[in-house]
Amino acid sequence: MDQIKHLTELRREDVARYGGKAASLGELSQIAGVKVPAGFALSTEITIDNLKEYEEEIENEFQNLGAEYVAVRSSATKEDASDTSFAADFKKLTQSSAS
Repeated sequence: MDQIKHLTELRREDVARYGGKAASLGELSQIAGVKVPAGFALSTEITIDNLKEYEEEIENEFQNLGAEYVAVRSSATKEDASDTSFAADFKKLTQSSAS
């Protein structure tokens, strides 16, 4: 099973593994005329404990974007549910670079 997917590969059914924002961007990318920036998402199976195992693949995906700077958003798959809200509790970086 893929642990890293391009946004264009994600659909609603991927919410539990990749989060609502990534799945929604995947859905939007399928609508003609809607521009969604290139990007990728890490599955919930990638944790701080096993991140090193995926470091090279993540770096390759970043390089494949061909962008000098990107926005990086950490999230939780149940960040905004009907009975909870963690909006802005997680880190978001803009203009991040590979260096």
